[in-house]
Amino acid sequence: MPKLYRWFCTFCTFEAATNPQRTTCPRCSHALERRLATSMEKLNADEIKIINLMVEGLRMPQIAERIGWSEDKVGRYLQEARAKTGTKTNPELVAECMRAEVIQ
Repeated sequence: MPKLYRWFCTFCTFEAATNPQRTTCPRCSHALERRLATSMEKLNADEIKIINLMVEGLRMPQIAERIGWSEDKVGRYLQEARAKTGTKTNPELVAECMRAEVIQ
């Protein structure tokens, strides 16, 4: 089965499903980046719960306190979620989950 790639803007939330004719974003003129399209169904319930708490504005210590876990465990779950979605930062992770309608 061939791998499916999508094109993402490196700055805004623009996403192109197919190979675009241009290499810059039509919205903000930043470079488009090719990334492997990932399935959001791979995220487990705990990862989605942590991402939802991030959307509420909580930081890692507050999330750990609310769930009852250590900060290290929350960090590991976020790292796994970023690896599964192919994102580099927590804001990218949240944006990717919102784009895929995993979270509201």
